[in-house]
Amino acid sequence: MKTLILKKITAKKQTIRYHYSFDGAHFVRGHDFNNTINFDDFLNDQTFVRLLSYSAIADSIYTFGLGYYDEIRLPFSLDDIELAFFEKVFLNGLAEFRYVNNLPIHQTVKFSWDDAAKPIADGTAHTSTRLLDGGAFVLNGGGKDGAVAIEMAKQLEVDLAWFTSGAAESRSRIVDVSGINQWVQAQRYSDGYIKEHAILKGHRPMSFYVSMISSLAAYCTDRRYVIAANEYSASFPNIEVDGFWVNHQYSKSSEYEQSLSVLFEHRDIPVRYFSITRPLYELQIMRIFAQYTKYHAHFLSCNRGMRDDVWCMNCPKCAFVIGSMYLYNESSAKELWGNSRDVFAANHLVDELVELVNVDAKPLECIGTIAENRLLVSEMVARELIVLNDTQRTRLDELMMAGNETEVIDLDAYERSGYFPPELADDIKNIVRSEMKEV
Repeated sequence: MKTLILKKITAKKQTIRYHYSFDGAHFVRGHDFNNTINFDDFLNDQTFVRLLSYSAIADSIYTFGLGYYDEIRLPFSLDDIELAFFEKVFLNGLAEFRYVNNLPIHQTVKFSWDDAAKPIADGTAHTSTRLLDGGAFVLNGGGKDGAVAIEMAKQLEVDLAWFTSGAAESRSRIVDVSGINQWVQAQRYSDGYIKEHAILKGHRPMSFYVSMISSLAAYCTDRRYVIAANEYSASFPNIEVDGFWVNHQYSKSSEYEQSLSVLFEHRDIPVRYFSITRPLYELQIMRIFAQYTKYHAHFLSCNRGMRDDVWCMNCPKCAFVIGSMYLYNESSAKELWGNSRDVFAANHLVDELVELVNVDAKPLECIGTIAENRLLVSEMVARELIVLNDTQRTRLDELMMAGNETEVIDLDAYERSGYFPPELADDIKNIVRSEMKEV
């Protein structure tokens, strides 16, 4: 049996450290925040301790390179609702990780604790009575979604600040261009043990851990809201494996956000985490983003190239984002990349684009649904933005005819459900309506 042990959690000033052991080895991970936060002021606050404990569980998902654990042993106990939440997130959020590592797709992770373990925050001196003032963090990934979210959030009557995880250059550029100069940054810390000893690779749901640490930071900076930019498309799975639907974006899905809301309300955590773009398909967000030209020279929506601050030009996400930019603002796209036919042919992006419509194996990336992808590719072909050779045309025809794609998509519609705090729901719906009427 493989058991990861979370031994303890420490917080001091701007640092958080999670102390683990596995198979006789001890290692440390954590977060370093900029000086807009001082955790020393909250060490005896029950809500802070609870969010800190949740952040440790979320961080543990990044240790799975050492092996797929049967059990994670915690230094505290969970109640039934907490336990159900984390079991569900690990089952669904790590499905792609199991798939790419040829592990049983239904394999679960058990959370356990010693009989003497106390509930989270038990014995903490102060029960929180903080009434957060209504300010909001907007999550910043350096890409198109955060840019659209901040422009939409500006229309709410709340004080805004950015929350950034990591130090990618595109994220700093987006902050500079946005005109919102308040921001909190969290940088992940690792002592290097996992990188040196990892035996498994694959996707771990970053947005799960970001939702936890951003909520922690929001609480400590007196902000009530954390605004994400997850789209309607994120709730659609990528592939079915042995009766289990694998969703690359599970922790960006509506299901995840609603589950997190239930957890926070259950534990009287006053932070509200939601996606302002939830009613919109990915292509609709791209259509809105295409109008915000001030961001076009600064954004980066390629995960593979984020570290080097480049578009890799060889992945499904590049094919989707770059292709949709040519559709909705060809002038900006040409300034960024050049003539579309040359760009797609020279970088093998035509092949990536064609495979976006594979109903049996949607690429494991943050892209549109199969129906969106079919619209994108069909329109690019019709407008002669790409040129297909005979092999590519045959492959595209086969994929377009294959499968049982029944999703009906209307890119002019936007009255779709999403979890919004009740006091903001009407305003957000009006903002979505306004943005859609502008494009």
